[in-house]
Amino acid sequence: MRKQSTATRRRSGNILIFAIAALSVLVAIGAVYGVNLTRFMGAHQEQVSAVESAALVAARDLEKIVVDDPFVGLVSLATFPPTGKGTLAQDDFYMPVQGINSLLATVRLETVLADKFDDETLRRLAKRDYDLATQARVRLVDVLKSAIVKDGFGYDYDGNKVEPLKDAEAAYLAASQRMAAGKTTLVKDSISLELGLIDGLVTNTRVPNPSTFAEMEDTAQQSGFYRAYVNVPFKNYNFVFAGISDGTNLVDGKLFKLTEPALPYVIPSIIRCHADQLYEDPNPGHASEAHTVHVSACAQPGSLGDTKPSAGVLSLTFPSGAIPEITTLHALLMEPQIVTSPSDVTQAPMTGDSPPETPVQIKVPIVNDDHAPVGQLMRIAFFDWVRRAGPNMNVQSLLDALDTPLSDSAQPHRELFMHRADGTITHTTRPQDPAVSLPISDRQFYAASGLALHSNDTFSYDFYIRDYCFQPGRTNGGKHGGEPLGDAPPTPPPPVPGDPPLALDEYPALISAFPTGPGGGANRPTYNNPGVAVDFRLERR
Repeated sequence: MRKQSTATRRRSGNILIFAIAALSVLVAIGAVYGVNLTRFMGAHQEQVSAVESAALVAARDLEKIVVDDPFVGLVSLATFPPTGKGTLAQDDFYMPVQGINSLLATVRLETVLADKFDDETLRRLAKRDYDLATQARVRLVDVLKSAIVKDGFGYDYDGNKVEPLKDAEAAYLAASQRMAAGKTTLVKDSISLELGLIDGLVTNTRVPNPSTFAEMEDTAQQSGFYRAYVNVPFKNYNFVFAGISDGTNLVDGKLFKLTEPALPYVIPSIIRCHADQLYEDPNPGHASEAHTVHVSACAQPGSLGDTKPSAGVLSLTFPSGAIPEITTLHALLMEPQIVTSPSDVTQAPMTGDSPPETPVQIKVPIVNDDHAPVGQLMRIAFFDWVRRAGPNMNVQSLLDALDTPLSDSAQPHRELFMHRADGTITHTTRPQDPAVSLPISDRQFYAASGLALHSNDTFSYDFYIRDYCFQPGRTNGGKHGGEPLGDAPPTPPPPVPGDPPLALDEYPALISAFPTGPGGGANRPTYNNPGVAVDFRLERR
């Protein structure tokens, strides 16, 4: 009995030792596996961080790409002040870059105002701007799509080449150097970029102010800003805004879509970056096991708010003092004699400012008439000034400005209506040298109508229009790109006897040239300081 009991105890002891040994092996294997899993999970998280870095870099590159549209000017996903060396105009001043959302919101506001004023000329202007904005939108999207493919590129506002895919790959490799789960390498040519959209985003583009003029569903905006990728139609016009925020940020890639068939169009601003990483994890006692892990991340571009610190001045010049019929801006726009008076000349200098260049007779688009009624030309110029304010314009302030009483001073003076950065409009009155006239800007239009008004004060008045912002952009906008120009120059010397008139009773010697920037370029001064966008002049015959 004792021998059997001893044998039993030995067998039990051997089983216990074997169990402990086996358990030790399993614990060791589990520990190794756990270490490898921990390493793999850590490396995978670093891979995710790397692709997120790449997506952010690509989104920042998209922000920088600028398209020089011949009809609306420099356009981008983002807005930039006139400081870029690649935006230089012929006058050696830099041009601003307009964000695509700002452009679309401005045109939408134009359509609302044209409808509110119930004016056919304004409706045709809004339709023209809608068509031109549509063309610019398509050009921008085409450039962005071509920039994100292999060897693709665009140019920023300094004229530098921007290569989103190349920069994304560099950012990924730089961030992935920390990966340490065995041997790991980026699969060749696996990094790729896609453009698309994500529902639920909100732009940083303001809806019309006050909201009673927004003419839109509440669901299309949030806290006074347009929602992205939601159609915000007005009448027969569709407006879909791109997903652009105040700054570049990551967004939820699970919500990413390449397009949305339910929308009339999409500006695909959301960038998705893909990357494949090859891992070779050491497996104890066996050959290394390789596998590929796919990751992706999405980012949204950002943009500065389009504040337009000094969008331009509408100037009413009275070199002979106040006129009884013209008591407000609205009274001028509606004065029957002026509205129906045919223009004697409708001109534009085509090779530089006038003087010294000689302007040529033109037909202003929209009216297409050699002697269009002054009322139509005046509305075109007025609308060009309104457009300068962009989407931030306070509509109620505009309506108030139309009915603001003008000075009744008999002395030469100017009435100045100025857009402020907050969207409101201010009105001031300044003395004016009666002899001084402003030049005519290159490629912008000028019109004059003799004896356009026979006033109750027994005098007759000639009427002049100078529109400096009718045609924006460096391509078709001429020397100054359709930007507002400096205020009236200092009093010039008297005219030379026999000097031929510029038009009607204006003489070239009484007009000074606009300034130009230094060689190599400079910030455009009228971006932050008042510059004349439009001038209406009523001069006693």
